[in-house]
Amino acid sequence: MDKAKFSNLINNINQGNYNKDELLNLYNNAQSGNSNDDSQKEEIIEAVEKSIRSKSPTYANKIFGPKDLEARDILYKLNKKILDETFDLSDNKVKNGVKTGGDMIAGRYFIQVYLSYKNQENNGVQIKLEQKKAESELTASVIYYQGSSDNAIEEIKVHSEEDYYNKYKEFLIKVLPNKQPI
Repeated sequence: MDKAKFSNLINNINQGNYNKDELLNLYNNAQSGNSNDDSQKEEIIEAVEKSIRSKSPTYANKIFGPKDLEARDILYKLNKKILDETFDLSDNKVKNGVKTGGDMIAGRYFIQVYLSYKNQENNGVQIKLEQKKAESELTASVIYYQGSSDNAIEEIKVHSEEDYYNKYKEFLIKVLPNKQPI
C-alpha cells in the first residue's frame, strides 16, 4: 500500500471513522494480507485493536483477549521467580498473587495490575504495572511503603523485567520477617 493511502487509513482508524465490524474486517485483512510491508500490517493491527478496545471493550476481549494479559503475564513470571527462590510469603497480610488495581476497576486507568506483600508491622512492597490510556505506554513502579502503598517510603520507576525483579526482591527482603529467602 502506498504511503499516502496507508497514512489515510491509519488516520481514519485513529479518528474513529469505522464501526466495529469494519474494524474487524480491516484487522482480518491485515492478519491474512500478503503485503510486502510487515510494519504496515503491524501498525494497522495495533491501531484497529486500540480503536476496538476504546469503542467496545467487551467485544475487544472476545477478539484479542483481556487487555491486561501481557502485564499480568509479566507479574505471574516475577511471582513464580520469587517463589522459586523459596521466599516465604505465607504471612502476607494481603492476598498473594496478581491483583487488579482500583483505578482500573473504576475505569481511571486502561491497565493497572500489581503484586504486593505486607508484613505484620504493615511494611510492604508492591510492583505495579500501569497504562493510563490505550494509547499510552505501559509503565512499572516498585514501591516500598508503610501502611498503604499511598505512603511510599521509596518508589522507583523500572524499565525492564530484570529491573522489576531486582528492585522488588531488594524491597521484599527489607520487609520479610527473616530478611532473606528460606
